[in-house]
Amino acid sequence: LQTNVVLPYGSLEILDKNPSILPVTVDELMKREFDVTVMAVGSPKSDYITGNTQTQAKKITVKGPKSIVAGIEKVAAVLDVSGKSSDVAANAPLTLFGSNDKEIQSPYPSLSTDSIDASCEILKTKEVNIVPTFSGNVDNALKYLPDSNNVKTVRIAGAPETIDEITEILETIEFVL
Repeated sequence: LQTNVVLPYGSLEILDKNPSILPVTVDELMKREFDVTVMAVGSPKSDYITGNTQTQAKKITVKGPKSIVAGIEKVAAVLDVSGKSSDVAANAPLTLFGSNDKEIQSPYPSLSTDSIDASCEILKTKEVNIVPTFSGNVDNALKYLPDSNNVKTVRIAGAPETIDEITEILETIEFVL
């Protein structure tokens, strides 16, 4: 592809041409559809974790140079959950990621939309005791002696109003003699 620039133009004159040839690379235009995921970044408040995520749009279209679009592995709506103790919902910017979740930073691909409505559940966690109960033909001569390998507690997660009501988990052990 050769382009000629004609000078002088008006009062302009050429003093130097360096480089005298300018190489240009032309790339094929590519259009590709992607599923949109939600990426929660940051850590919620202590004793909270992220739960289910969802987006308003399930798919978007990316158009741009084939060398860039072909390297896109996923498109994610990025939500900051740092220090949160309740669900997060926002109009989140879309970010392009290549292999190893490395962000692709290029001005060339265009997206069918730059941001979407996304949400992330924030669940409260709590450690509770597992309490064994016995049923069936339990002989009073038998005694329950937990060994040191038994799980005595478990961490649960859920809505705060549900988690706050749970104080222990009962595990029924049935004896059949």
